[in-house]
Amino acid sequence: CSKPPGQAEYDRGLYELKRGNAVRAKALLEKSITRRPGAEENALAYNYLGVAAGKLGQFQTAQEAFEDSRRLGPSLAEPVLNLGLLSVSSGDQLRALKWFEEAARLDENDTRALEHMAELYRARQQWPEARRMLYAALNRAPDTPRLLTALANVDLEAKGDQAAMETLLRALEHNARYAPALFN
Repeated sequence: CSKPPGQAEYDRGLYELKRGNAVRAKALLEKSITRRPGAEENALAYNYLGVAAGKLGQFQTAQEAFEDSRRLGPSLAEPVLNLGLLSVSSGDQLRALKWFEEAARLDENDTRALEHMAELYRARQQWPEARRMLYAALNRAPDTPRLLTALANVDLEAKGDQAAMETLLRALEHNARYAPALFN
């Protein structure tokens, strides 16, 4: 039983991307997309093509691939999140926030977009906004040590040592060996 057109190239492209071979991954993903023009499955292929291009420093190609992925898979959060990360790397924080907000709406279980927004607000010393994003993330993934540690870092800047310690202790209650909470 053979695979549908482009599927073998897609699978090999993902394998190469995981191995860190972005050049080979990009070529295979491009071939996969070409072998199945207009296919709905290309939404994911374009997203991974964008990841490979980004790893190669081809940011315009990455952006175009993420936009194609978004066009073909309007319910996918991953390419929107990746557009936000590209915006951060280019220094366009306002655009990044827009992308992250959209990604957070598209996937109501994933915390990554909210965490990225919190980090942008933290860097701008907008403590209430950073805390709001982290609490929204905690609503999605309650008592996650990583989120609580991020909140503790914001609390340290916004409220002081005592508030940060209380949040770190809460993180350790859920995972006593969580190193970032232990050493912060």
